[in-house]
This record gives sequence, C-alpha cells and structure tokens, in this order.
Amino acid sequence: MNQCGEGYYSVYGASACTQCPAGFYCPSASQQPIACAPFTYAVAGSKACSPCPVGSVCARGVITTCTAGQFCANTANAVAVPCPAGSFCPYPYATSLDSTNLCPLGTYSAEGAVACTICPLGSACPSPSLGAQPCPGGYYQDQAGQTACKVCPKGYYCNVATSPSPIRCAVGQFSPAMAAACITCPAGYMCATQDIEAPTLCPKGHYSLAGASFCQICPERYSCIDRKSLTACATGSYSLNGMDSCLQCPAGYECQSWAAPTPCGSGQYSTAGQG
Repeated sequence: MNQCGEGYYSVYGASACTQCPAGFYCPSASQQPIACAPFTYAVAGSKACSPCPVGSVCARGVITTCTAGQFCANTANAVAVPCPAGSFCPYPYATSLDSTNLCPLGTYSAEGAVACTICPLGSACPSPSLGAQPCPGGYYQDQAGQTACKVCPKGYYCNVATSPSPIRCAVGQFSPAMAAACITCPAGYMCATQDIEAPTLCPKGHYSLAGASFCQICPERYSCIDRKSLTACATGSYSLNGMDSCLQCPAGYECQSWAAPTPCGSGQYSTAGQG
C-alpha cells in the first residue's frame, strides 16, 4: 500500500489519497484536514497554514488579494472593503483608513476610488462624498475645485448646461441677479441696458416694439396711444411727430393726415372731420 504524499490525506478504507483543500492543512496523511486559524491561510495541498500577508485578507483560511480602491480590514472574518465615497485608496496593502485618505475640499470620489477627482467647471462639491453637484439655473461656477456656486450677476443669464460662465443678455433684453434666462423687453417699454431690474415705460408720444433698447417718436399721420404699435390716422384726421393720437381736422381747414391743418382757400369751406 502506497503512503499519501505531503499535502494529501486518506481516511480508513479509502482507495486513494485526497488533496488537502484550501483553507485547511494536513500535517499527517492519516488525519482529517484541520481548518486554518484566523489571520492565516492555506492553499490546496498545504501541510501548514501561513500568516495572512499585508495587502490580502484571509477569510476561513482562504486568501484574497486586495486591489487598489480597497483596503484590507484584518479581522476574524476578513473581507476586502471598498474605499468609501469621499476617500481614496491607492495602495492595496492598506489595512485601515485615516485622515490622509480623505479627499480635500473641492474634490470628490465615489466608492472604490483610487484617487480624488477635482470638482469640474459648472459644478460645486460641498462634500467630497456627495460628488459633483451641477449649479442650478441662476448660478454658475467658472473655476474648478470649488465648494459652492456663484450667483449670476445682473444683465447675464446662467445655465451651466450651456456654459460654466455667465452669458451676457442681448441688446433689448434684461435680467435681474440670479437669472436662468434673459427677459425680452416688452413692447411699449425700453431696456436701455441689460443690467436693469425692470423695463422703462415709453413716454407719451413714443412707442417701441418688443426687444427695444430705446423708444421711438410716434411719426406724423399715426397714433401711438398704446405705446407699442402704430395706427394710421383715418381720413379727416391728422397727427404730427410726437403726438400719441390723431386729431379731427377742424372746420375751415383741410388735412392731409401728415401735416398741420391748412386753412381753406378763398371761396372754399370744409366741415369738421373733412379731409
């Protein structure tokens, strides 16, 4: 009868030797496999268990090598623990975490990170464990590595999906501070600059269309009573530049709608409202 080789064993009546399984050791061929003690391991066919090396975990006698992005907690039920969010674990042989593993302000990391990521433009990172938070409408961030977003200034709009920096409103638009979009100056008003809080109503005898940076004088032969549109004077009425409404042509005059009334000639007459 042949004797079992090193790392093998047999039980009474067995016809062949069996290799000692991983996590166990077999010091004698005639003994049943013995489980490795905590913090030790054995590969299949081992005569003895070995201490768990740095950079590995040994659970129930089986060795697992840690990788970057993990740290090895050497406990009786050892497991490779993912590096928590807000930390970085570049070295697989680390057995614990301390303050040197924490990501600094202005950076962030997800679970299992080997390095911290700087907060990108258009975002803020108030906590390294929360990740990059895109600035909401009306706010912006034009610098990397920041913990808070900035308030969008007057005369600009801020939408980080378009640009990390404030975008100037077009002429004929305006915006108050913290705006996510510019406002088109309404008809009947003027917006001299983009930095105003509210548009200015056109003065009497003037008008403007939407998106105007200044009001225009109401031209002769038109009325501008609503300050946002032109209405031609009817026959028998007139208006001069700067008048907001048409006037009826007086009796004894003739009116061409675009000029002041002219007295009727000798031997002529007209009634009120006659052109």
